[in-house]
Amino acid sequence: MIVDFLDYLRGRLRSLAKIGIGILILLPCIDILVIDKRHAHVAIEHFPAFWSIFGFVVAAVIIIVAKWFGRQGIRQKEDYYD
Repeated sequence: MIVDFLDYLRGRLRSLAKIGIGILILLPCIDILVIDKRHAHVAIEHFPAFWSIFGFVVAAVIIIVAKWFGRQGIRQKEDYYD
């Protein structure tokens, strides 16, 4: 059952990518239009879509750092101890 569902999704990768991009565009719009910022704790929170942008940037930094760690030695050749 799960394998069939994954095969179904794999056949529609372009549609899934469009849905993901739509969600990434929709979230800051919701943040700008719906969320009340009058009771923000710090001044930077008054910036429109601050938390959406912050989350995206932090996720990108985590991915870049993880790739850097992987290249620096976490991935070793199979004959490393030989």
